[in-house]
Amino acid sequence: MNNWEQITLNDISTISSGKSVKYEKELNLTYPVLGSNGQIGTLNDYNFEKGYLLGRVGAAGSVQKITSKVWASDNTLTIKLYDGKTDFNFMEYLLKYLDYGKYATKTAQPLITQSILKQVKFSLPPLKEQQKIAEILSSVDAAIEKTEQVIAKTEEVKKGLMQQLLTKGIGHTEFKQTEVGEIPVEWEVKSGEELFNIVSGYSPSAVTDLIEAGSILFLKVNDFNNNRMYIKQSALYFEEANNSKIKCYNPGTIIFPKRGAAIFTNKIAILSKKAAFDTNIMGLECNHLINNQFLYFYLKNYGLYNISDNSGVPQLNNKHINPLLIPVPSLNEQIKIVENIQCFEMKLEKELLYLEKLFKVKQGLMQQLLTGQVRVKID
Repeated sequence: MNNWEQITLNDISTISSGKSVKYEKELNLTYPVLGSNGQIGTLNDYNFEKGYLLGRVGAAGSVQKITSKVWASDNTLTIKLYDGKTDFNFMEYLLKYLDYGKYATKTAQPLITQSILKQVKFSLPPLKEQQKIAEILSSVDAAIEKTEQVIAKTEEVKKGLMQQLLTKGIGHTEFKQTEVGEIPVEWEVKSGEELFNIVSGYSPSAVTDLIEAGSILFLKVNDFNNNRMYIKQSALYFEEANNSKIKCYNPGTIIFPKRGAAIFTNKIAILSKKAAFDTNIMGLECNHLINNQFLYFYLKNYGLYNISDNSGVPQLNNKHINPLLIPVPSLNEQIKIVENIQCFEMKLEKELLYLEKLFKVKQGLMQQLLTGQVRVKID
């Protein structure tokens, strides 16, 4: 790194504070108003055009690349690069890589000031090396974007297929009107109470009950974040031998958040191994009348947020779940419907795993290339 320059942000850019917003009552509001977390409104004026916005308060350290006219609010700091010394795309990666946590004030609301940001130090490679690094990272970003597009398209097709199969079935020509709409004449409508048993979560008596590795998963709402059909791992575990009083549930149990905003994210999963879960999660154990994967797809398609209690804190309770009416085909047809949807579920799983791999590759490359641990060859 002998030709990398040790500098501060103040050496290569003009740093200013955003300005507070006074919205004007006009019909033609042209320019987006940007805060720490993105757009918060529109305005008929702008105060920044090309560079980067850095979150000053709240989401302190969040970085947004700006290539058009915007109004930067007083929750942001603006960074405008000097010409000739830096590559615009490289600086986006570098600014997003830097750790602003050590610069933010240690207060309840973390804050980054203009004077502090000016003193942020880093190593800057020569311009041609910057461009090569940006080119490499951009190629990974392109692969990420393409994969996300494939995932979105597959999700769209799967959603349409689920709607068709879960209401019309396979090969039916005669239908009947029911409380849940038109369904094949051979199907029945049953309540949740007839199809499954509702089970509840467990509140550990002490934090020491839980460990970072063990034989039994202990699930919290955060463990739904990858939005997969099956939950296979968690952040916390416990040893069953030492916690015999904890109620564990078998693989195949359907689980979902029962309280809070997480209900509206439609996060539903199936246990792939024995697990316990906390009191913010509800579980369903299916009986012999319904296939658990069929019920999982039905609930995903239906959206349990449609029956939640939204007065105050959103909630799902037995009184919401047990009366839920579900169109039920024969078990053989349930399995065939599941097999059809699973084709798309497997494709999604493959693409999601690939996307995770790409993000890890990008993270590793940023660590190596932006610090000079690995040098690039300049043609």
